[in-house]
Amino acid sequence: MGAYDGITSLKHNELLPNSTIHSFKPFPESFSTLKQTTSNYENIKIHNQGLGEYTGVSKFHSNNFAPTNSLLATHEKADSNWGNNSILSTKEVIDITCRTLFP
Repeated sequence: MGAYDGITSLKHNELLPNSTIHSFKPFPESFSTLKQTTSNYENIKIHNQGLGEYTGVSKFHSNNFAPTNSLLATHEKADSNWGNNSILSTKEVIDITCRTLFP
């Protein structure tokens, strides 16, 4: 699952207390928050990497509003579609590690 700040991981843990939850977050700042949020739960496994179509390094778009960060570039019409508030505007593009779920 995408794990922005760990809240979804905790919710899944409430719903499925006997499960092992794997949470993926490639963005360093969000991963740090995820790590703090889930540190008391041994069944929540966190991964500082993204999931993609191949294993390797990928370009990652860090946006003004972190929950919208993505492997995908922001579409040129994003501001007009979402109210010109620039939440989807990319601040920087960084290299992250990605992996696939299947070999």
